[in-house]
Amino acid sequence: MSPFAPGAAARSGTYHLRLRPARRLSDQRGRAYLRTVDTLRNPTGPLPPSTYWRRRVLLLGVLLLVVVGVVWACTRNSGAEQKPTGALSTPSDLPTIPSDTATPTPTPTPTPTVSGSGTPTGTASTSAARPTSPKPSTSNGKVLCPVSDLRVSVRSDQKFYAPKQKPKFTLILVNVHKTSCYVDLGSQALGVTVFSGKDRVWSTMDCAKGPDSRLHKLPSGGVYTANATWDLVRSVKGCAKTTVTAKPGYYVLDGQVGKAKPKDRAVFVLQKN
Repeated sequence: MSPFAPGAAARSGTYHLRLRPARRLSDQRGRAYLRTVDTLRNPTGPLPPSTYWRRRVLLLGVLLLVVVGVVWACTRNSGAEQKPTGALSTPSDLPTIPSDTATPTPTPTPTPTVSGSGTPTGTASTSAARPTSPKPSTSNGKVLCPVSDLRVSVRSDQKFYAPKQKPKFTLILVNVHKTSCYVDLGSQALGVTVFSGKDRVWSTMDCAKGPDSRLHKLPSGGVYTANATWDLVRSVKGCAKTTVTAKPGYYVLDGQVGKAKPKDRAVFVLQKN
């Protein structure tokens, strides 16, 4: 039976309990806290108090720099992720120049062909057709492809050319008419032209050989690719002889198939020595 149970005092006598004062422990903690606060306010040690204060200020400054550095790094990474997609990140990202007469339909993926020099040469292939409904015209009983159903694009094989390196150009023609039709691929209908600003520097049509007009049947969805190489010598209409060579700088490549023009013109650079 517990000594504190009823009746225990009657059998064993009266118990006297000693209770430790509750305030002693709390008073000790309070005095320790006051000593700590006093030490923070008035540093003690073998060195002058100003030395300890300078150390504390230096430590706070280092911690502040660390926090600022972390915030700056997070802000910088967040800004890098929001970089505009249209920015030119490298010198090789040369822009294309819109053509004034181009249609707004995207350029299809070209089909590789055998390259040539001088007069453009090309081959035809077949891909998926895109149905449209313009009413085509005819020539000698042959249905001509509507200009609005012809997609033309041009490109150079490189963006930058070393001195005396001859650029190679490609023209891609796609027929998106719903049926097969004929397109004029004659020497005065199909070609590529190089400009320097408004200066017409060179064109395959200046010295092109073959008939001026040549109708070629292109299936619905068919792709025709023509290639040409520029020898860096200027040309003039009528193919008059000239020895003037192109100077280093930016040039624009344009093309045409009859009245059909590319949506964008390609830009390339002839570099200095």
